[in-house]
Amino acid sequence: MSQPHDPDCKVKEVGTVLGLPVEERGKLEPLRGKMNKLADRGWLRKLGDGRFAIAF
Repeated sequence: MSQPHDPDCKVKEVGTVLGLPVEERGKLEPLRGKMNKLADRGWLRKLGDGRFAIAF
């Protein structure tokens, strides 16, 4: 995952921490959808480069 002082991360990094098979095609799409939902609800911020950050 990103450095401890780095508040933003990629979906692949989150998947790795959660133990998901990140190398298999399509396994991260459900996680990406959930993270997008959290961004829509204001819990996360979606950054322009595809990374996510905590909103507060």
